Amino acid sequence: AMALPILLLIILTIFGMGLLIGSLTLPLRFGTLVSNAVAYVMMIISGVNFPVAALPPWLATLGRLLPVTNGLQALRAVVDGVAYSQVWPLIARELMIGAVYYALGYLVFEARLRAARRKGTIELF
Repeated sequence: AMALPILLLIILTIFGMGLLIGSLTLPLRFGTLVSNAVAYVMMIISGVNFPVAALPPWLATLGRLLPVTNGLQALRAVVDGVAYSQVWPLIARELMIGAVYYALGYLVFEARLRAARRKGTIELF
């Protein structure tokens, strides 16, 4: 029960990244390919399959900028019995990263929508 809010946070931050990727790849024919590639890279460097500490330092740093990484570390800690007060920095970082991805995704989506309206290609959007 204690892990549920963190799990929901992780889901929301992934959705923010999905909004960004979807907005960027919407007009591309190979958008699904890009989305799948990003998903696989995320699984490798975000700590889903193995600990982030096992990665080279530069790749671990990159992984910590992705959604899931910080939330997953917090989730694992809470499941192991660590108090929320000790994982709050990880949760806060996940919240900030999620907010950035949502903002970027929204801005890109709005820009694509404005361009489609301007060009008269909204039906292709």
